[in-house]
Amino acid sequence: MASGTINGTTSNPNIVCKIEWSSSANINENYSAVTASLYYRRTNTGYTTAGTGTFSINIGGYTGSVNGKQLSIGSDWVLAMSHSANIPHNNDGSRTVVINASGSLPPSSLTSTSCSGSAVLDNIPRATTPQLPSEAQFGASITITLPRASTAFTHRLTYTFGEQSGTIATNAGSSQNWTIPVSLANESIGPYGGYCQITCVTYNGTVSIGTKTVAILLTAPDSMAPIINSVTIAPTDDGQSAYEFFGNKYIQGKSALHITVNATMQYSALLSQCNITVDGKSYSGTDITTDVISTANSVQINVTVMDTRKKTSTSVSTVTVLPYTSPVLSTFSVERCLSDGTADDEGTYLRAKIKYDIDSVNGLNTKSFLLFYRKDGDQQQTSLQFSGGYTYDDVYISTDAILDADYAYNIRFGILDYFTYIQADAQIPTAFTLMDYDSGGKGIAFGEVAQGDGMSVALDTTFKKPVNFLRGIKIDGVQIADYIIENGTSGNWTYRKWASGIAECWGTMEFSCNLEPVETPIYYASGSASLPFAYTTDPLPIVTGSCPWQYANWVNAFVSLSDPSKCEWLYYQTNNNESGNARKVYIHVIGKIAEESQ
Repeated sequence: MASGTINGTTSNPNIVCKIEWSSSANINENYSAVTASLYYRRTNTGYTTAGTGTFSINIGGYTGSVNGKQLSIGSDWVLAMSHSANIPHNNDGSRTVVINASGSLPPSSLTSTSCSGSAVLDNIPRATTPQLPSEAQFGASITITLPRASTAFTHRLTYTFGEQSGTIATNAGSSQNWTIPVSLANESIGPYGGYCQITCVTYNGTVSIGTKTVAILLTAPDSMAPIINSVTIAPTDDGQSAYEFFGNKYIQGKSALHITVNATMQYSALLSQCNITVDGKSYSGTDITTDVISTANSVQINVTVMDTRKKTSTSVSTVTVLPYTSPVLSTFSVERCLSDGTADDEGTYLRAKIKYDIDSVNGLNTKSFLLFYRKDGDQQQTSLQFSGGYTYDDVYISTDAILDADYAYNIRFGILDYFTYIQADAQIPTAFTLMDYDSGGKGIAFGEVAQGDGMSVALDTTFKKPVNFLRGIKIDGVQIADYIIENGTSGNWTYRKWASGIAECWGTMEFSCNLEPVETPIYYASGSASLPFAYTTDPLPIVTGSCPWQYANWVNAFVSLSDPSKCEWLYYQTNNNESGNARKVYIHVIGKIAEESQ
């Protein structure tokens, strides 16, 4: 119950007045019954003002008055009149009302009254504010609590979410259960959901007395995650034949997988990403081709699909991958032999040591072999029969291969399985003879029959004197581009020279470290040393330097432009510790040397 006092004045400075008011709210009818009373008193004692007066009170436009009121005003408050009025409140239940009073008391000096003020009435609860959870999921059931101001009040509840709206309830009382439509999820495809507006209109009978709107965050439940309909795993186009040949199995190191994912996004969500993990590698997309599978046996395929709501679904599949290794030919050597297979340098038959392994792949792998010999220098080759299993470690003897003692022969052995072909080549020299001359008169051979011009040596050879090669050196017919022609030491330097004119030298140099400041906190010292030979400066030699001292930042080393037979260096240090003491630097120089130094 609100109440208060409004003070006023009169025409007589010794007479004051006041209005005392009180109110009582009617919640159902949205008004307050306000009563105001007008009082007078004198501020000085010992005097009395009396007469027959006229008085009035106005409460928010509602006026009450009295005439012919006999009144005697002394030092105590005396009631002139009271007045009551029903003051309607605003739609929201608030109301401030102006109360004023007037009066006079003839024939006394109280000819007028000034008393006016505002009265703030108690707020009458009107529109109901719904109470509900701050967050819920699509499809969930929630309770909307309606703390109404009067049991006579009813409510109409509606919702709006995106482009969808609807009615939750009409004529609802103090609470209402609501199952959130699952279809609202179509309006929210992002990861954080969306806010649904709940509007409550409060009625007193058929009269609307106010509207309140609140919001609730709606999010997607895990049940709205993507649905992986299928994960299709198949061989690639170029791997289809092998897949079928090996009993619809994949082969380690040879097979790749073509994987397609079919997934359905729910309630308007979109596909955000699809991650596929196979054989320790990750791929992105719904249609991918893997790298060749490196592992064997049971290989797992993990598929994770994520939608725009960041909801994920995972599928796990496995495929069988048969172990496979390529054929290995670990031993292939040939020699001449006699008809009984005994090795003999002058034999005319073929003896071969062969060791190989072929992966059987559960007995499904193919295997075939190639063995032929060809007289050195001829184009025609002769095939030999060879048969073996998936593994072989034995000596092969062929009496079908008749090897002329005067000729060397090239022998080739090849292995082919389903995927891989490997081969090895070997040569059988001519039959042994200590020395032989070619019939053309320009060829000689030691340890074999001479074949053409030049000299050939088929014996272990030791040169006990230096050998001078005037036109270079070839190894297996390939010219050696460069080679060392000199090496040695000179002072602190170790050096070597190359036939191309390149020379390099390296060594450890000691110098006095008289440090000078560069820019705080950097200090430097310099040093130099004579080189074992002079370098050209076009192009500039490459010089590197280092120092193991703990405070050193770097060493800059270079061949002096003014004196290409001298190496100089600048040593840098991050403080001036042990200035003047000895330091060691390690220098390496490589470049063209001057002709006079060659």
